[in-house]
Amino acid sequence: MPWKKSNKPSDRFEDVNFDGQDLEGEDFRNRKINGSFENANLAGAKFSESVLSTVSFRGANLTNADFRSSRMLATNFQGAILDGAKFHYSDLRKANLRETSLIGAMLVHADLTGGSLFKAVLIRANIEHAILKDVDLGFANFTDAKAEGTVWPDFAYFGEAIMMNGKKKS
Repeated sequence: MPWKKSNKPSDRFEDVNFDGQDLEGEDFRNRKINGSFENANLAGAKFSESVLSTVSFRGANLTNADFRSSRMLATNFQGAILDGAKFHYSDLRKANLRETSLIGAMLVHADLTGGSLFKAVLIRANIEHAILKDVDLGFANFTDAKAEGTVWPDFAYFGEAIMMNGKKKS
C-alpha cells in the first residue's frame, strides 16, 4: 500500500516498502516499523519515540529528520543524508552509518555501540555524551564537532579520521 497523507496511520508498519517515495515531513512518531525506505525523501520526517527493526534508510534524504528517543538497533543508514537530524537519547546500537552526511546533526546522549561511522561526515555535529564504544571511526570527519563527555572506543581504528581541530588522527 503506498503511503498517502490522507491515510490514518496505524501504530505498526510491518514489512513496508517505501523505497524511492517522497515522504517529506511525514509523521511516523511512536510507531513500530520494519521495512525499507531506501532512496526515499524523508526530509523533516518525524520518527521520535519509535522502534525501528530491520529498517533500511540506505541512500535516503533524512535532512532535519527527528529520531529523538527512538530505538533503531542494526538500522542501515549507509549513504543517507542526515544533515541536521536529531538523535537525542536514541539507541543506535550496531547501526550502519557508513558514508553518511551528519553535518550539524544532534547525537547528544545517543548510544552507537558496535556501529559504524566509517567515512561519515560529522562536521559541526553535536555528539556530547554519546557512546561510541566499538564503533568504526575510520576516515570519519569530526571537524568542529562538539564532543564533551563522549565515550570513545577503548581501542579504535581512526584510519585517517579528521578530529575536532581539523587535524588528521592516524
